[in-house]
Amino acid sequence: MAFSLFRRKSAKKHLPPSDGNIYFTDLGSEQVTRVPYLLAHDAPEQNRLEFQHFFLQGILGTNYLAPLASPAAILDVGSGTGRWVQEMAQQFPNARVTGIDVVSTPPCANINAHFVQQDILKGLPFASASFDYLHSRLLVAAIPVAAWHGLLLEYLRVVRPGGWIELFEGATTFIHAGPYTQQYLQWWDQVSQKRGIDASYIGQLPQLMNDLGIQRIQARTLHVPVGEWGGRVGIKLRTNMYSGWGALKDLFVSQAQVPPDQFDRVFNALPQEWEEQHTMYEYVSVIGQVAAR
Repeated sequence: MAFSLFRRKSAKKHLPPSDGNIYFTDLGSEQVTRVPYLLAHDAPEQNRLEFQHFFLQGILGTNYLAPLASPAAILDVGSGTGRWVQEMAQQFPNARVTGIDVVSTPPCANINAHFVQQDILKGLPFASASFDYLHSRLLVAAIPVAAWHGLLLEYLRVVRPGGWIELFEGATTFIHAGPYTQQYLQWWDQVSQKRGIDASYIGQLPQLMNDLGIQRIQARTLHVPVGEWGGRVGIKLRTNMYSGWGALKDLFVSQAQVPPDQFDRVFNALPQEWEEQHTMYEYVSVIGQVAAR
């Protein structure tokens, strides 16, 4: 998809059908593609991040969207539990797969996978042009707006010419969001703004990547139903989202001065609202290739 599509700011945003299916939409165009849900069995009882990994793997049908051939070195930024790194190490046994996160990750059995503990906002501890492919997923809640430019410069530095950078993010964009969802998101904005974080900034990532000289940029939105009305996938997204949102109660109470009983009332009303409104959640995928230097 040509990047010029992003420059047509007056272009109408095309929304997918609200029929309980999953849709990829090329930003700036009318190209809407239904995505098959490929996860055949429920994920085992694990923590939310493990569950989230299997959920995303299921709706995408893959662990990556970049056009990879035979990468020799792969980097996962914000590797979390390390599940993605482990699976990519298995899928590409001849590649060196590295995960980096601010918390330590237990070593895995794959000899071609390893983990580095470091705060990525302090830079990436790798030599320039070390990787063929860099993957980063769902970090918007951890990266202040002021840090995105420098972080992408680091991404650009450590990826070899011809290599790929892939960002997959979820913000605070909902289709058919009811009043309880909107109220919850207002609280989220209050707390995140104090940290310099703005989830809506991910909409500017394609332009930022273009400004940095990254080429062949592909940007798409992924709209996923939330709730039983969306079938198995909708139930899984509701489970993942409801678990994560519930854990923020103490934060909202202490930093946004939300009365505990008001939080409970809004939070408990969300599942029914998502069913009645046929609410859909929006993910954003941005892929680009590093130009020859």
